[in-house]
Amino acid sequence: MRIHIIIPASKRDACNNWMKTHVDKIGGDKTFRIGLSATGNAPATHYWTCFGFLSKTVLKNIKANLGFSNLKELKQKIEAKTGGRVYKDQTNEAVLSAEGLKVIQSEA
Repeated sequence: MRIHIIIPASKRDACNNWMKTHVDKIGGDKTFRIGLSATGNAPATHYWTCFGFLSKTVLKNIKANLGFSNLKELKQKIEAKTGGRVYKDQTNEAVLSAEGLKVIQSEA
């Protein structure tokens, strides 16, 4: 399973701090570091990250840590917390196309 999260640039610091506190204490503060914009040029209007869950055990542990019971609830909680959008099992190209965004190459 693969999950993409796209957030508004204005929420980047808060989202990175939240990820560090609740998901990844070591590297969570660097979760949202790839800038996006409609043109692919700076400044970034959004940031994104992608998680690949390799096993149901890993997903079960994350569910327990974040306090949700299913993926729909996870999506709702993340979107409410970040002001962003969550995509499940989509390609990078499909997500970017749906959002009308491009990766800013100098930040990739």
